[in-house]
Amino acid sequence: MSRCTSGTNRIKGRLPSYAIAPGLVMDKTGTVGRCTNDCGILTLPDGSHVAVSLFVKASTLEVETREAAIADMTRSVYDFFLFTGPPAKL
Repeated sequence: MSRCTSGTNRIKGRLPSYAIAPGLVMDKTGTVGRCTNDCGILTLPDGSHVAVSLFVKASTLEVETREAAIADMTRSVYDFFLFTGPPAKL
C-alpha cells in the first residue's frame, strides 16, 4: 500500500499537506466500471492509525466527482480523530 501512486485525488485528496508526507498515508485504489474505491491507513499527528475503506458503487457520476466524495469522507474521518483523540486501543 505504501507504494501505490494512483488515486491522489481520493484518500489523499483533501488531507492537509503535513498529513500526506511520505509514509503517513498508505492506500490502494480500485476502479472498475462505475465503481471507484480506495482503502488505506491514515497516520494521525500523535502516531496512532485509522483504517478507512471507501467505496462508491454503481455511480453514474464522473470519476472526478466520485473521487471528490472519497476525499471529503476521508477528511471527515481524519478531522474527527484529530479533534477527538486517537482511536481506542483494542
